[in-house]
Amino acid sequence: YQLNDFSEGVHISNSSYNLFNRFISNTKSVLDITTNVFSDKDLLEILSSVKDRDIKVRIVTARHKDKKYDLEKFFSDKKCKIEIYSCPKNHSKIMIRDNEKMIIGSSNLDKFSLNEALETNVLTSDKNAIDKAISIINSIIQNKNLRKLYENNKLVCSGTLANDLPLILKELLEGEENGITIIMPLQLFNKQILDKIKGWNKNHVKIRIILSSSWASGENNAVDKKTIEFLRNFESEENLEVIFKKETIHSKVYVFEGQNKALVSSMNMTPNSWSSSLEAGYLVLDKKEIKKILDKIDELENGELEKNVDFVETS
Repeated sequence: YQLNDFSEGVHISNSSYNLFNRFISNTKSVLDITTNVFSDKDLLEILSSVKDRDIKVRIVTARHKDKKYDLEKFFSDKKCKIEIYSCPKNHSKIMIRDNEKMIIGSSNLDKFSLNEALETNVLTSDKNAIDKAISIINSIIQNKNLRKLYENNKLVCSGTLANDLPLILKELLEGEENGITIIMPLQLFNKQILDKIKGWNKNHVKIRIILSSSWASGENNAVDKKTIEFLRNFESEENLEVIFKKETIHSKVYVFEGQNKALVSSMNMTPNSWSSSLEAGYLVLDKKEIKKILDKIDELENGELEKNVDFVETS
């Protein structure tokens, strides 16, 4: 069966399943996916609408969790064929349908991303961005560096693939003259990266950080001691505001209000994400779409930081 796509643009929701389900249901021949993590159960469910079509699915992932099936064998008697490629550094989240449409942003293909967390993704038919994304996926599969230069492209990436991230953030931060809003998971926020961002804030504009008010279960051990103490004791700081929301946030968004630009991405505020992971994002330049992000955040109910949490000190 086929369902109509959602409209192109930014989609911010704590139920991304429908966005991806509709997108996949309209696949005719090829579906390319990069995800940090996926589970067999969630993948089988989301591919159920196309399993009997003559479709090739390629998945690049760092973590294949809850392995209950040999998926390639499971699909061997179906028209839909699936190929899974391991890339331990991959943290990007991209889905491309028939080389014509793409979803890019923060959602993995697991229950947490699809049905629980507040995710931000962009649905687009931007041909230049899609061509670059396909080249990225091919370079990962072929274990080669991305060598082709893509100038003036809204899709940006990092790691060994290209030199876009995080340098594009440095350029945007240094050029901002109004205000900056960053939306980030609490457990994937790091003071070391915040200090770097503050250093790039040459015009000393207000930076507003939106975080969840509670730690995702089992994730707080990834947060270093300095960051936890900074958040526990934070009261006020010139040009910096930290706002906690009750929503479970997995979005990774950087908004530059004076430039009417936003980066919707997979890139956390952690050293790994900024230095060694393969990340990808999309530059949103539409003022209405940026307002949609900020309006949604303002709608969320404020909370207080859950301070009583144990942690494992990291190096």
